[in-house]
Amino acid sequence: MLDLHSEPSRETVTRGLRERGLPDDATPETMAMVDELRNPPAQPLVKRLGLLVVSLLLFISLGLLQWTVGDLFLLVIVIAVHESGHYLLMRAFGYRDVRMYFVPLFGAAVTASDSSPLGHQRALVALAGPVPGILLGVVLAFASLAGGSPMLARAAGMFLLLNAFNLLPVLPLDGGHVLYETLFCRNRWLEAVFQGIAAAGLIVLAFYASDWWLGVLGWLALVSMRVSFRLNGIVQRLCQDGAAAQLCSASDATVEFVSRVSIEVESAFPRPLSRAAMVNVLRSVIQKLRPQPPSASATVLLLGAYGVSILLAFVGAMLIVARYARDVVPPTAG
Repeated sequence: MLDLHSEPSRETVTRGLRERGLPDDATPETMAMVDELRNPPAQPLVKRLGLLVVSLLLFISLGLLQWTVGDLFLLVIVIAVHESGHYLLMRAFGYRDVRMYFVPLFGAAVTASDSSPLGHQRALVALAGPVPGILLGVVLAFASLAGGSPMLARAAGMFLLLNAFNLLPVLPLDGGHVLYETLFCRNRWLEAVFQGIAAAGLIVLAFYASDWWLGVLGWLALVSMRVSFRLNGIVQRLCQDGAAAQLCSASDATVEFVSRVSIEVESAFPRPLSRAAMVNVLRSVIQKLRPQPPSASATVLLLGAYGVSILLAFVGAMLIVARYARDVVPPTAG
């Protein structure tokens, strides 16, 4: 009986590959991953818009259980402005398959296939989210202090709070990405210490503030630290034996490289990964192999912009405090 569902043996696959002049490791799965790394498939515009609309509707539906209609409407605007900054700069830097979507009860995200290994570009993409929102928040705070409606102060506060929170030096927040791309990507041990301190700080803060959301963020930071440490071990072994000497970006991926990293990943992670997850891990390994951090001058400028953004958020917060203090304390008669 002919079994249409049985898979060919490894020997049969290897013999077939050799007859075609391909390496022994060029299995269909490996070839598919190589092709996806070299030419990331872009989703049609209709699907990307559909993802955005459906996720927004889910965000609003679940958000109504937690916030008022007015606050939810304002929150959607603040998040949209924030994520649009990431989206537009990713497109400007040539990122491929850029997608924006909302995450119910948490916020939103922008994902893409990184076509450039340049660290300063990734740091600028991270800053492009919170900086416009902070600037807009400061402008609204000034307008509110100058005699605007209380709604302006409320909008300013939400712009400043959300974007300042994203500047916290914790991965996966924007502030964590800025510090990682400028400083900590240069050394695996610095990266581990940075992630460990940030995760511990979040968990302690969540405990004292009794905030489950901060606790979730701290747990995610711990998971990220564990994954990064394992990936850094893979990268170190690849560098020691020269397995990626000719690799500069994902477009240079070879069958031998993908096969070697796949074996390393399977031994480092106990649970089997899907092909999509494996491709994402391969991209992370390639990025760590060629981090290309910013130059000294660019690092100073990027960290300066990061610091100024935090300072502006503080100034905006003081303007809002002054606005509410003026309303609470009536002017004395002359």
